[in-house]
Amino acid sequence: MAFVIFQKAAAKTMQLTGSTFPYTRDRLPLARALAGIAAAGFEFVSLAREHAESALFRDPGNSGALDELREAIVSYGLQCRHANFGELTGDARSTADLREFIRAGSYLGIHNVSVLAPARFEAGEDNRRIPKDEKTMAADRKRLIAALRKLLPEAQNAGVVLTLAPRPGIALTGAALGEIHGSLGSADFGVCYDPVQVHFHQGTDPVEDLAPVAGATTALFATDHAGIPGRLRVVPPGSGELNLQAVLAALVAAGFDGPVIAARLGVLGARRIDREMQRAAEHLRAIGAQAEGRGAAATRS
Repeated sequence: MAFVIFQKAAAKTMQLTGSTFPYTRDRLPLARALAGIAAAGFEFVSLAREHAESALFRDPGNSGALDELREAIVSYGLQCRHANFGELTGDARSTADLREFIRAGSYLGIHNVSVLAPARFEAGEDNRRIPKDEKTMAADRKRLIAALRKLLPEAQNAGVVLTLAPRPGIALTGAALGEIHGSLGSADFGVCYDPVQVHFHQGTDPVEDLAPVAGATTALFATDHAGIPGRLRVVPPGSGELNLQAVLAALVAAGFDGPVIAARLGVLGARRIDREMQRAAEHLRAIGAQAEGRGAAATRS
């Protein structure tokens, strides 16, 4: 299969993006997800790794299958610049899987692939989730960094930026993400910031938490939640407790021009997901316009 090298977009504007994940979570097929995202008014789509039919890139060496996927995306008037790989444990299997994901993504014109660090918990003998001890987490971090260091040159050659998204454990906070980013020291490795994570798990203001990695953030999961501590629920971006406009303004002031992704909506059922996806698109358009104005003003000052 021939691989096409794509350059990063030069335009300094956000890419408002709908994720297929809310549809995947409800075991809906990819075509249904694309239809809902396009109808909501998004121009860009972020692809989740799994869909009801099968793994997204089930045969990454088959250019015919990838051409069909690209044609499906284009047929709904969408563009794809971001995909979410999921957990990278750093073992041989997940490293090989991410390598193929990068190659297939490059062929499709995907510029940004997000990964998650290993989970904070492991399964006990009775299948209960048990927090990992510090020694295990340190080993997880070492394997993650080694895998990223191995794959970054290949990602660079493929025109793909790898981004790490926050998750409880070794990469929850902006400071922890910044340490991993600094240890790799590559322009082709960035952060996919998710403001709900640190607020939900630690009660920290994401605008403050973002500061160490604002300049390294090349994608944003525009997530939100509402409720009371211990009973928080996911809601469409812009309709919950988080000040996403302030998060975006901080990113714009740092030079951000990447995908802003409606990644989680907190509902099930195709029609309900469609409605919330449309609300998310409306919120993100309004928030994005305001944030770009605030970010530009902050940059000038």
